[in-house]
Amino acid sequence: MEQGKQVLSGSLVYEVLTMDWKGATYRAYLKRRDLLRHYDLQPRDLRRIDPALADSFSSPCLSVRDNAILISLGGMRGIISANKAIIFEPDSRYTKKFVEIVSPRLAATSGMANLEDSTKLAGPGETAAESASKSSAETPELRAKYRQLDDKNLPFELECCEGALMVLVGQLDNELDTIEFRISKLLEKLPAKVNTENLEELRKVKSILVELENRSEQVTELLADFLEDEDDIAGMNLTSQLMKEEEQAKKGKKKPKSKKGKNAMGRASADSRYGSEKGQDNYVSADYVTIAVDDSEVENILEEAEEELEEVEDLIEYYLQRCTSIFNETETFLVGMRDMEESIGVVLSSRRFEVNRLELALSMGSFAASLGAMISGIFGMNMRNKFEMSVVGFYGTTAGILILCFCVFWFLYRYTRHKKIL
Repeated sequence: MEQGKQVLSGSLVYEVLTMDWKGATYRAYLKRRDLLRHYDLQPRDLRRIDPALADSFSSPCLSVRDNAILISLGGMRGIISANKAIIFEPDSRYTKKFVEIVSPRLAATSGMANLEDSTKLAGPGETAAESASKSSAETPELRAKYRQLDDKNLPFELECCEGALMVLVGQLDNELDTIEFRISKLLEKLPAKVNTENLEELRKVKSILVELENRSEQVTELLADFLEDEDDIAGMNLTSQLMKEEEQAKKGKKKPKSKKGKNAMGRASADSRYGSEKGQDNYVSADYVTIAVDDSEVENILEEAEEELEEVEDLIEYYLQRCTSIFNETETFLVGMRDMEESIGVVLSSRRFEVNRLELALSMGSFAASLGAMISGIFGMNMRNKFEMSVVGFYGTTAGILILCFCVFWFLYRYTRHKKIL
């Protein structure tokens, strides 16, 4: 079995972790075509969050579809709906961290929602315990609806998205703290102690900073583009859409139906064409009902829609600022590392210059000494001269050789200083 998937009987099956709106989790094996059919997704949508294609699609993803949110942030990949989340790679540390963050919050929220449900379902003489049987008959969608009555609690899908963003931002923060500690240790050694070990550590730190900068930049661009798309922001609140669909379904059940069937409807419409008063009455009472909406109700609807947009915008804006801060800090550290490399290059150039000066001085000294050796070689030939038996001649010749070597070296030194070579 590969991580996050396995092949059974020639069909691709994913091993996933399913989380419901209460925070309960369990493992499951889901087929690829079932996921596409259930959430009405295209194959290209699933490829963006497929763990088997993580190398090909390594960029972060936060896509909103009609009834699901596709998410791939910080190693956490999954599909989020209004009351259930499907998470790939259940054994990864990112998934475990996500469950540790989201599951307790959902459990606490569902506990409060159950209490509210019991209180609302209880009759005049009933208690919350007696109405538990009534609440158990409620659908998960209705429980999610009750759960959103408390303004302090986020919808299920936003809780999951926030949990994924918390995992991502926490991961970036931890990497930034770790690299900051390594940089502080490195600054204690460089540029004073330039050696192979410190230069190798500098190279590793710089490569990590470049990778961290690219990742934080990708997430920042993703969240910034998401905030600019009003359709994605409006479609991200899946719970609100589910509630509206339930309300529309209830209203549809309450609409009056014609007792005479299709023939009566046809006769009513035919009579209405000729201005028949009786046909018009039947037509109106059977099919079309005019509903008057108060201005206050319209304002409430607009306020609710605006609050939903602000809720999503505030969530995305907060983590956008966090990611932007991490990106700016990473960029600052990276600029500092580049300045450090330039400083080390200056130090190494200075050392090479000192070595070149020493080599030049040694070359001048060697040239002066070679002149003395030449004179010594002349006197060392097996030929008779007047200085062989003279003690004064020996010391005089030796002193002359030394003075000559010093004069030659001094001349070369003054010449190189005058030409600014040394």
